[in-house]
Amino acid sequence: MIHCFGDSLTEGYGVLPGQGWVALANQGLKGISLYNHGVCGSLCGDILDSMSAASGRARKDEGFFFMGGTNDILFGIRLAVLENRVEKELGRLSERIPLTLGIPPLFTEMSVETGWQEAGSFKRNKRDLLDYQKFLRALAKDLGIRVMDFTKALPPEEKWYTDGIHPNKEGYEKMALLAVKVWGGGNGKYRHFNRRRSNKSLSFSRLTNRQAAFCREISRRPFTGSMNLWNHTGLHHRSK
Repeated sequence: MIHCFGDSLTEGYGVLPGQGWVALANQGLKGISLYNHGVCGSLCGDILDSMSAASGRARKDEGFFFMGGTNDILFGIRLAVLENRVEKELGRLSERIPLTLGIPPLFTEMSVETGWQEAGSFKRNKRDLLDYQKFLRALAKDLGIRVMDFTKALPPEEKWYTDGIHPNKEGYEKMALLAVKVWGGGNGKYRHFNRRRSNKSLSFSRLTNRQAAFCREISRRPFTGSMNLWNHTGLHHRSK
């Protein structure tokens, strides 16, 4: 069992229920169940807090997936602040739970046309997301955890997106194929245990504070997964 925590990219925003990458990968994996805990509009802090609380009651055969940060960048949160929080929390969690780190895909210029970000912020936000992706790859290597790099599965081409941020049905299918490859390993068995953490230190860029206009995703709907960790841990979904 793998519990997938994230924002709208994990929840499957923009397509019909059952067409997001988690649901599709769940159908393609043999002997592994995926539970989707993605919540639209979540910032990294929201996702990490939820995953940390849930991990305290995890069984030995359960794995966890984390992906977040796109909303933080679009909302104008300093990249250094975002990276420091992710490094600290994932470093702590990787010591006690099997963890997979998702690297979010790039957005396209369509996101300006659809109102997710302003034209004047696009290049800066894209640069920050590229830097953040590099940071995540380095962090995963340092922690010795599994990586699911969606930039390799989903090209930043508008034909794969509904609004420049969220994939369309075909885009989510490409993400699901990568998930099956990473978790299935070709034999349907999830080899999830983290490797020993290296002693190498990471160097992070320190960027100046910036403000970016962003129409943040808001979801006041309760989580709609048919089976999810909230039910059997006593945790409750917090509306945004």
